[in-house]
Amino acid sequence: MNKSIRSKLIVTISLVCIIPVILFGSILYRDVYKVLMEKLNGDSQQSLTEVNRSINNYFQTMENNIDILAGNYDIQNVNNHPEFESYVASNLQEIKDNNKAAKNVYFATSLKKIYLSPKVKLPDGFDPTSRDWYKDAVKNNGKIVFSNVYTDAATKNNIVSISKAVYQNDTLVGVVCMDVDLSKLSNEMKNIKIGRDGYICVTDKKGTMIVNPVKSEIGKQNIIKTELWRKLNGNKSGFSEYKNEDGKEQFSTFALNENLGWKIVGIMNKSELTRNTSSILNTTVILILIILVLAVIVSILISKSFTKNINKIVEIIKLGAEGDLSKRVEVDAKDEFGKLSDYFNDMIEKIHFLISAIKQSSDNILNSSKIILNMSGETSTAVDEVAQTIDQVAQGAYSQAEDIANSFDEFNKLSNEITLIKGKTESINELSKNTNNFSKNGLEIMEVLIDKTKLSNKSSKEVTKTVNDMVEASNAIGSITDTINGISEQTNLLALNAAIEAARAGEAGKGFSVVAEEIGKLAEETTLATKEVKELIEDIKSKNTMVFKSLDVSLKLADEQTTAVSQTKNIFNKILELLNNLSNEIEDIEGSINTTYQSKNFIYGKLESISASAQQSASSAEEVSATTEEVSASMSEFNKTSEKLEEVVNKLEEEINKFTL
Repeated sequence: MNKSIRSKLIVTISLVCIIPVILFGSILYRDVYKVLMEKLNGDSQQSLTEVNRSINNYFQTMENNIDILAGNYDIQNVNNHPEFESYVASNLQEIKDNNKAAKNVYFATSLKKIYLSPKVKLPDGFDPTSRDWYKDAVKNNGKIVFSNVYTDAATKNNIVSISKAVYQNDTLVGVVCMDVDLSKLSNEMKNIKIGRDGYICVTDKKGTMIVNPVKSEIGKQNIIKTELWRKLNGNKSGFSEYKNEDGKEQFSTFALNENLGWKIVGIMNKSELTRNTSSILNTTVILILIILVLAVIVSILISKSFTKNINKIVEIIKLGAEGDLSKRVEVDAKDEFGKLSDYFNDMIEKIHFLISAIKQSSDNILNSSKIILNMSGETSTAVDEVAQTIDQVAQGAYSQAEDIANSFDEFNKLSNEITLIKGKTESINELSKNTNNFSKNGLEIMEVLIDKTKLSNKSSKEVTKTVNDMVEASNAIGSITDTINGISEQTNLLALNAAIEAARAGEAGKGFSVVAEEIGKLAEETTLATKEVKELIEDIKSKNTMVFKSLDVSLKLADEQTTAVSQTKNIFNKILELLNNLSNEIEDIEGSINTTYQSKNFIYGKLESISASAQQSASSAEEVSATTEEVSASMSEFNKTSEKLEEVVNKLEEEINKFTL
């Protein structure tokens, strides 16, 4: 009791102290988190603005150079003055030299001619006016156009093309263009930090990565598969929270470069923010722990003054619960605890007088119950003796009837088993006959199998002989082929000699030379053909050898199969002989069981008559015993009532004796 109240006081006071601190700390943490979030957003947006300005400044010089080329007199008039071509090339080279990031500077005329710096050999029929950079510049009518970022096949660096249409008196002259290598821009910006650990990414409008601290990401479009790209797409600027591919929480600030259509993204881990708020969280937790300790100490001191008087009352109540009514509560207090002790003492006095009165009454009842119990005991004994005698007679008759009934049941089970055995014996006899028939069929099939095996052996031997004949024929063909090959070689040699003689003969031997050449060709073709035939013959020999080996194995297996079939036939003959003997024995058993079945029916009828007579005798004995039991039960009930009365009085006496008055 003391511990329970003290625990409640400690918990209540602790909660009253801690809950406001927790609420205050939560509100403070939320507000600080919000302020830091806004500050982080503002700082990161400012950083992106600077990056955006740097990108514009980076390309501004190149745009100015493009404008200079577009307004150059030599370039505007080169179509009408071919002598200006050297000046055009010089101007292009000068612009390239002034821009280290410029990979190529070129001018394509409306006449499909192109001037390049540095000079590159182009394929015949190259049409610059069919290129996207040319068409886009013409569509924008004198405005500077930036292409989508693409990867240079040679350097693997990101490239963007800056182009502008050139006009002379509103007439299209051509398009000037500069290919800018973005690797320098990427190297300058990849180390820019957002916050403490954040970094900058720059992509074109299609998601091609231009700037990223991770070099392997440059030129790829992996970002378009992320949740971050879904937030970037369609928005010019903003601040968002998301999870990266690894499930790590991150912040992103993004902005759009209006001139290029590029997206500039600042990425920071959430720890960037939580690092600043963790000190507030730690301070709040420490404050809660300090207040909790103080609250527990104060609540213990307060609860101690309350529980002192409660312990006194609890101690006296405990003694009263154990039966000691001689003690009284002594509390020197004028509050509710003093009133509680006075009321409790009055209650103990009244219980004291009540217990004394009950004790006197229980003594009187106990004496009366003992007299009644003695009288009922004598009467009950006499009735029990009569009932026992009659019950013994009834039990004997009942036992006899029960034994006969049990014998009848057991014989009935035996009868069922005999009937079941008779049915099973008939089934076994039938199965034995069927098995005998199957064995005979098996022997007939074995005879057929033996015949088929002999035919198979004979066929295998004939095939082996045929294969041997094929091998001999292949050898003969091989000899003939060798002879033909020798003849073709001699023919080829003769044709060569004839050609030499024809050459010596000069003009007169030209016809003979042609014939000799044709004979030589035929000899060579014959040699090739005989070579192919020889290869085919060798292949046939190899396959014949394999077939011969397989047939040899097949013959051995066939011999083993013949032996196994003969042994199986002998086993079937022995099984058939045993089945005939088994069938004779089963028929003898079936005759004995039929005789037993007839005797069972006779005994069953006699047992039914004996069982009926025994049941009638037991029924009469039970009727007499039931009447006697009713009288005995009445006396027994009276006796039990007297005993219960005595037990109740004794219990009452025991309970009263527990109290100390």
